Amino acid sequence: NFLALTGTALPAAPKTVMQDFVVWLVGRGLAPRTVRVVYFGARRYIEWLRNREEVPEFVEPDLPKVPLLQMLTFRTDAEIMEYLRALDSLPTIKEPILSMLRLWPFCGLRLNEMIQLRREDVSETEVETANGKVMWRVLRVVHAKGGKFREVGVMPAGARVLDYYVRTWLDKRAPGHVYLWPTWRSKLRPKPVHRVSVIEAYLAVARFMRKHVTSHAMRRTYGT
Repeated sequence: NFLALTGTALPAAPKTVMQDFVVWLVGRGLAPRTVRVVYFGARRYIEWLRNREEVPEFVEPDLPKVPLLQMLTFRTDAEIMEYLRALDSLPTIKEPILSMLRLWPFCGLRLNEMIQLRREDVSETEVETANGKVMWRVLRVVHAKGGKFREVGVMPAGARVLDYYVRTWLDKRAPGHVYLWPTWRSKLRPKPVHRVSVIEAYLAVARFMRKHVTSHAMRRTYGT
């Protein structure tokens, strides 16, 4: 669109064409992060063309700065409550992804590990504490990083989230479903929620909170 609107042909384009392209993107109201993504895609395309035909070298443009978001690592109960309130303030995030995001700070799983959880992967084990023996909720990760098997303890607050989700949603909407987080789009499907849907949900939280919300940030919280 840019080349057509400006009447520019790449072989005969001025050396400042990439700077002009960036200015045009900014003028369309695109966010700095989007401008950078589009620009680097265009640059890779030009590099591909350069290997096939005569395309001149262009001057590198000045790219708009991307505002830095605060890395999300909750260290206090107040910070965790801020995150949970943000989830409740976003009506576009629905079950089962809503409860998945609520559980995340309390279990520390990777994105794919969380998505692939099956109902049979949730169990309990007896743990010795300073106050005596207690039952501790455990998530079994069958295909962890590197193809390894591991078990991850769920903090008590996370266990309550999980119990409530199973009782009020999973057992009613998807009784007997293999996966803990089943796909639900107008009807139930025999597979877990899609990775992209989960990423879109926590990016919505990130925009709402103005913080860097990712599954990795959740792992940092759990590790803390």
